[in-house]
Formats: sequence, structure tokens, C-alpha cells
Amino acid sequence: MNAAPHPDSDLRWNFRMGVLNGIAFRTVDTLINPNLVLVVFLSQLTDNPIILGLPASLWVGGFMLSQLWASGYIRRLARVLPVYRTMSLLRGLLWLGVVLMTAFVRSPAVLLAGFLIFLVAYPLIWGIGGLAFMEVISKVIPPRRRGPFFSWRMSLGGIVAVGAGALVNQVLRPDFPLGFPHNFALLFALAAMITVLGVLAFHAIREPASEPHPPEQVGLRGRWVEIRDVWRNDPNYRHYIKARVALLLAVGTAPLIVIFARSRYNLPLNAAAVFLIADTVTGLIAVALSGWFSTRFGNRLLALIAAVVGSCVFLMIVGAGVIDLPEMVVMPYFLVVFVLLAVHNGAGAISLFSLNLNIAPPERRPLYIGLGGTIIGLASYVGAGQGVIVAFAGYQTLFALAVGLMLFALWHLFRLYDPTESAT
Repeated sequence: MNAAPHPDSDLRWNFRMGVLNGIAFRTVDTLINPNLVLVVFLSQLTDNPIILGLPASLWVGGFMLSQLWASGYIRRLARVLPVYRTMSLLRGLLWLGVVLMTAFVRSPAVLLAGFLIFLVAYPLIWGIGGLAFMEVISKVIPPRRRGPFFSWRMSLGGIVAVGAGALVNQVLRPDFPLGFPHNFALLFALAAMITVLGVLAFHAIREPASEPHPPEQVGLRGRWVEIRDVWRNDPNYRHYIKARVALLLAVGTAPLIVIFARSRYNLPLNAAAVFLIADTVTGLIAVALSGWFSTRFGNRLLALIAAVVGSCVFLMIVGAGVIDLPEMVVMPYFLVVFVLLAVHNGAGAISLFSLNLNIAPPERRPLYIGLGGTIIGLASYVGAGQGVIVAFAGYQTLFALAVGLMLFALWHLFRLYDPTESAT
């Protein structure tokens, strides 16, 4: 038995609190964007391409990897908000540590080591809270409202994030009063404070109790039996996971786009902030339109469009490596790249988040989300090897592989269906 439907007042309240939570975390994503801000931070400590390829992979991979481990516990609970609260406290302690470290540590080697530890630990804790978040959303937001819900979170968050992007631009300017690493300590401190506000908003959600669905099998052997059953008997889920993994590995190369552009065309350091603003503004428009598109035409078609746009992004990057762009064209060209990348990310986020909830049967939802998260998390760690590819085969090989992954994802998305669309 699922949770009893909430009255309209609860639905409106939960929708608003969830959107406020999304606004906060969309702003945080801009302040510490792993594709741009964290890569630039690490580039001040090392020029090792393997390390520079780590932030996005560790950020996404850690978030996903811990979810399968937590799924069995969450399935036993009538309410899962207490799990989210506990994980939030642990996240807050880690944030405090990274802010103090960047403010007071002077040794580049110690700072690099400490930050890499943070990049490993924080997403693992965040992932357990993320699984609790998805389970709460599945209970309080009905399927037809999920596309608009994620769209409102990301679009309103994008409005605030435009200002955050401008702030990042100012903080990273050479003439900013605070030099490295204190300029980044300021960004991290702001991100930590806004994270607290977002957590408080989600704590206010009115979660209904639901009947627990403990695992059918106990122990590691029993968990493996359930996992094998899901993978063998649900081809729709397999198509979804294969598409998600391919998209993740392809987009996981995005942090190196700005490094590639700087090394090949000698772009200035604050070009990253310009690209960040373009990414934020375009993402705002993309997610707003994606929410409308999701309701009108469905999440599957939206995901297909995202994959097509993503293929164009990496074809352009490959082209920029083959052709010597004129100096006056370089900046506009890469602006278009980041604009299209933002369209892909916005449409992909709205469609794939919604499909993630829609294709899972309610009684096994934590298992489906946790299994998928762990597979995607492992793939993210594999994606961390992109720096090795660059070191031995160059950027062109890496971005050509990204094109192939996008096309692979497109094929599986064609074969996927959304059960909630079939039922309406």
C-alpha cells in the first residue's frame, strides 16, 4: 500500500518547500560548479590532468554509489525524512571543515589532499540523503506534477544562480581583494550557508507515512537475488540505466572543455566565469521550457532531444580540435558550446529525474533508485579515468568517445517507455 493522498493544501505546501529547497541547491551548484569552479580551484594547486578530471566524477559518483547500500534500510521505514536530517548534519560538519581548511591552510599539498578527501566523503554522505529525498518526493508529488516540480526547482533556482554566477565572476577576477585560496574560501562559505537554508526548507515538508516494504530477501545473498531479478526481468529499466550511464560518461568530460579551450586557444582564467554565466542563464530558460514540454509531450521525448543536443556539443568540441578557429571566433564558439551543454543538462535533468521515479514500481522504488545510483556511481569513478585518456591519447580521442556515448544513449532512449505516460 502506498501513502495516502495528501489534501491539496499539503500538496501545495510540499511543492513550495521542495521548490525552495531546489532554489537553494541550484544556487550552491553555481557557486561550487564542479565542471568549472572546482576544476579552476584544483588547477591552482596542480596541473595533473588526472586530478583535474576528478571533481565531476567524484561529485556524481559518490552521490550515486552509496544509495544501494542505504536502499534496504529506507525500504523498512514508514517515513524517511529522519534519514535526510541525519545526513544533513554530517554534510554540515564537512562543509565547516572545508571552509576552515581553505581559509587557514597554507601548504598547497595539504590543501590539495584535504580537498580530495572532501570530494570523496561529501558526496557519499549526500547520496544517502539524496535517496531519502527521492523517496519523499515520490510520496508527496504525483507523477504528472514531477516534470513541472523539477522545472520550477531548477528555473527559479536559475534566476538566483544568475546572480551567483556574477558573484563567482567577481571573486575570481585578478583584482578581487581576496587572493587564492581565500577567494574560494568565500565561495565555499556562502555555499555552506545556503545549503543550510535549503535543508531547513526540505525539513518542513509534510511527509505522509507509508507501509514499509522490507527487502524480500535478507543479507548480501538475498540482496543479490533481488538485484539479479530486477536486471533480468525489467528490460525498460535496463534501457534507462544504460542510457544514464552513457550520458553520464559523456557529460563527465565537460569539466575538461574549459581546460582544453584554455590550452589550445589561450583563453583567460575568467573565461570560465563567462561560460558559467552563459550556462546559468541558458539553463534557466532550458529547464523552464522543459517543464512545460514534459507535461505536454512526455519525459521520453524530452530525454531524446537532450541526447541529440549533447551529441552536437561534443561534435563541436571535436571540430574545434581539428580546425584552427580564428581568434575573433573562439570566445563566441565556446559560448555556443556551453549554451548547448546547458540545454542538454536542463532537458536531461528534468526528463531523467522524472523517468527515474516513473519507471520504478512503488514497492521496490528505493531498490530501483539505489541500484541505478550505484551503477551510475561506479560509472562515474570509471569516468575519472578521462584524465588518463587525455594524458595518453589527447583531448580529441576523449571528446570523440563522448560523441559515441551520446549516440549509444540515444539508441537506448528510443527503446525506453514511460509507464505513467502509457497509463494516461
